[in-house]
Amino acid sequence: MRKTWKRFYKKKYLILLIVLIAIFFRFWQLNNVPPGLYPDIATNGTDAIYANETGNWKIFYPANNGREGFFINLIALSFKIFGAGVWQLKLVGSIIGVLTVYGVYLLVKELFNENSALFASLFMATGFWAVNLSRIGFRAIMVPFILVFSFYFLLRKFGDEKKSFWDFIIAGVFFGLGFYTYISFKIAPLILVILFGYLALKDFRLLKKSWKGLTIFLIVLLMIAYPITVYQLESKEAALRTGQVSILNPEVNKGNFIGTLSKTTALSLGMFNFYGDPNWRHNFSGTPQLNPFVGIFFLIGLLVLVTSFLKRGDFRSKVPLVLMLSIFFVMLIPAILTEEGMPHSLRAIGAMVPAFVMAGIGAAYAFSNLAKKKRELAKITGVILVLFIMIFDFNLYFLAWAKRDEVRNQFTTRYVEIAKYLNEFSPSFKKYVVINEGGALVDGFPVQAQTIKFLTYKKSDVKFLNTEDISKLKISGQTIITDLKDDKQIKELLVKNPQAKKISASEVKTSAVSTNFVIYFVDPVR
Repeated sequence: MRKTWKRFYKKKYLILLIVLIAIFFRFWQLNNVPPGLYPDIATNGTDAIYANETGNWKIFYPANNGREGFFINLIALSFKIFGAGVWQLKLVGSIIGVLTVYGVYLLVKELFNENSALFASLFMATGFWAVNLSRIGFRAIMVPFILVFSFYFLLRKFGDEKKSFWDFIIAGVFFGLGFYTYISFKIAPLILVILFGYLALKDFRLLKKSWKGLTIFLIVLLMIAYPITVYQLESKEAALRTGQVSILNPEVNKGNFIGTLSKTTALSLGMFNFYGDPNWRHNFSGTPQLNPFVGIFFLIGLLVLVTSFLKRGDFRSKVPLVLMLSIFFVMLIPAILTEEGMPHSLRAIGAMVPAFVMAGIGAAYAFSNLAKKKRELAKITGVILVLFIMIFDFNLYFLAWAKRDEVRNQFTTRYVEIAKYLNEFSPSFKKYVVINEGGALVDGFPVQAQTIKFLTYKKSDVKFLNTEDISKLKISGQTIITDLKDDKQIKELLVKNPQAKKISASEVKTSAVSTNFVIYFVDPVR
């Protein structure tokens, strides 16, 4: 009995340690890593500010190709509590990331075993894929969180007479809220179809036994999902981005749908071990989504799940296997059905949970088999390997990736520096910003303006101009114009305002880290 209690407390301490590790990886240097502020993320911030100012918290924000509102509204809540700022903008994703790590532990412990749960949660706590997308400020990080807790409450003590109806209600709430998170979640109901279709074929009595709870689950799910479903069916903005990148679009597949589908499928399946997301914003370009050792455990775990499913045995014991395999393959579909930037770790984010779960199962399987032969060797090897994985992940993210120039460029650090520079001047200076970039328009300006707009939102004297406004602009007094890069626009400005003077970086006294942007002064007096 004493040994049992000792073992129990050791396990509890381990998951506490893992959660603390997850907190460290998601909060350390949050204000500075990732560097800069990507315009899409800044748009979430400006929408959150406006939502607080107007009291109009939306279920869907149509700007910038449209975004589901749950995450943005949580950012608005963060701003209400802590004020608006970069770390407050990233805070929500970091908290969600930590909760997801703990949720993975709960789910895997419920469905498989505690050793697998500990390994899976540890791998997710430090893994680059999970850490990075927790810290960026993208709403997509809500998808793993929703999947984990939906299925944890849905399947906890499933078929047991003591299972509370509250579990079904909470599961329905989580799953319904998933439709307010990220576009890839729309495919998630297919997981329910596969899971309960399997039960209907193999163990209908178990399904029938739980019909009241499942009915409650579906009613709650539909009630919560109904408003945004109706909105998106009636809204053109809701489907805009999907149509732009889908391989069903002839302009994307270029008349070769099968060839494009084969390519995107191969890239999506290979992203875990061979070639990962090439986008520096999402990943250390091209490196696999799982670090080398976790990737090996993932393959072992996948093999264990598939072979266990194919073996003869109790159908009920195969429900967790069906769940993990269906989540994995179903949540890869959104990435497979797009061609842009493949493989795409953001669109495949729903597959993150089963990937780390399979790695956890693979690690537990490998070390349990080693322990049967050499128990002490298994313990020592396990500790050394875990420490190596943590050091590897820390170095890759905080030391190698975060300091790359490619990362600074991807997170538009230049726009952060422009905002910092403008904030140094008194209101007596007129400040104009011209963002002569392509892309989606937000409030009539290129989305890139959102980074500066968010970081200067307290400065009402900062004005934004479209490129066509340059030739009409007549200025006088103390004025700053930044980010003109086009020679034609510069000539137009100088013809209309011959007193304008270009200031080099060496002439400007500024606390900005970089002055990699164009500055024009009129009457340049500080």
